[in-house]
Amino acid sequence: MISKYDVGYCKPPKKNQFQKGKSGNQKGRPKPPFDVQKFLISVLKSTVVATVDGKKKKMSKMEAYLLSKVARALNGERAADKFLMEFITKYPFEEDETEIWTYRVGPEYRALVEQVKADAAAYKRE
Repeated sequence: MISKYDVGYCKPPKKNQFQKGKSGNQKGRPKPPFDVQKFLISVLKSTVVATVDGKKKKMSKMEAYLLSKVARALNGERAADKFLMEFITKYPFEEDETEIWTYRVGPEYRALVEQVKADAAAYKRE
């Protein structure tokens, strides 16, 4: 009997073709390994509504975390204070960034910013 199906280039025999209902790659593409750093960054970039000075404000979770650390340090918690000093020494203020930061929070905090910078410099020398 002559078959109507031609075997040749790009035409494999019927027995070697994919079976109906079965995938050619049954295990599929392997998942990439879980990246904790990317996951943490995505979580910290997501937004949350927090109350700041009695007003609700939408901010990233990283901003909310740092604001809570500042509040806890100002309340006298030594671990939060140590964290902030290490953070400031690791990521120091640039002069123009300090001016923008003091402008955003108000000129009355200029002395506080200067005190924090002095404390960070003293902490760095220790």
